[in-house]
Amino acid sequence: MKPNTYQPSDLAALGNVLRKAALESQAIIDAIPEDADVEDEATVIELAIRPVDALAGLILRMPGRNGSDNAIRSQAQAWMDGNYWATVGATS
Repeated sequence: MKPNTYQPSDLAALGNVLRKAALESQAIIDAIPEDADVEDEATVIELAIRPVDALAGLILRMPGRNGSDNAIRSQAQAWMDGNYWATVGATS
């Protein structure tokens, strides 16, 4: 395989990873105690979403080759736009 190329299944696999990472991120954020310091809360949120941001960015740099790829890219764009949960729902 040439560098910087991908197989059709790669984007589908990354879409699954994006979903799992988003769920994990949400679980971390939901576990922040109500009485947490505001700065600590902001730090935890930033650290929780950083890997999902990076993954969504990677997905968006990959070309969509078919409808399934484009759907995954749409989910990644929804994450970057801040409306992922409204777009894909919160079920696991």
